[in-house]
Amino acid sequence: MKRLQLTDVAHAYALDKVLAGIDLALPAGRILALVGPSGCGKTTLLHLCAGLLTLQTGTLENRYTRPAVMFQQPRLLPWKTTRDNIALGLKAAGLPRAEWQMRAQAMGHAVGLDADALEQFPHQLSGGMQSRAALARALVLEPDLLLMDEPFAALDIGLKAQLHRLLLEHQAARGVAVLMITHDLMEAVRLADAILVMAPDPGRIVHRFELAAPAATRDDDFVHRTTAGFLHDADVRACFGLEALAATALQCADHGFAKLGAGGAAQAGENVIGLARPATRKGLAC
Repeated sequence: MKRLQLTDVAHAYALDKVLAGIDLALPAGRILALVGPSGCGKTTLLHLCAGLLTLQTGTLENRYTRPAVMFQQPRLLPWKTTRDNIALGLKAAGLPRAEWQMRAQAMGHAVGLDADALEQFPHQLSGGMQSRAALARALVLEPDLLLMDEPFAALDIGLKAQLHRLLLEHQAARGVAVLMITHDLMEAVRLADAILVMAPDPGRIVHRFELAAPAATRDDDFVHRTTAGFLHDADVRACFGLEALAATALQCADHGFAKLGAGGAAQAGENVIGLARPATRKGLAC
């Protein structure tokens, strides 16, 4: 059975230990999201799974045979057209020219790139179109394992939603296993079957969430409610520095900030923090 399995994995750069005691399993057809703050080792973990780093400690068993990687940046070759960029893996596999051209064009159309866009070079494409090309380049290989390192982080909310839908449709149709990294807990709730929350120093998994509802059925209300529920967990809040942020907000309130309710009137117990009137803001330290 196809499966990605990590047991007690640890990794260090010289004396800097970045991962410790990592255990995870990703069976076929599942989407697993890794979330956590910057510097907690998420990208290092993904690179280990992709074979881009040598395993130092623990065991890593990867029974998938056709992995593909999407990086934070599109990484399109500037001297090649969009179609040729999408076809890079197909050409490397030795497919006949007619076949790789046909498959690259079909996948480009599937992610919303028209004939003109496929003939253009990367510098002629918008950032969103470059991201579509990068997604097409990964999916055209028909991977059984897709490793994603925040490829949608820089996109606006509308385009991100479109690419989320494309990814889910392809994943459901093909049964692809997906391991994705994101800083965006809402993105993880929208896409993943399970979420692993990581903490830093060293990077480790501190919480695991399973989402029973199929991703295709999750609307905005579900995503917002579920995300809010996760953020009530103390471990999750600590990982993202939210406890420290709350403490800072209270300190600022002590130094002259006011909590504002509806209509701008200060009310006790409100969650929205705004500036008090200038006359009350003498000697602010925040």
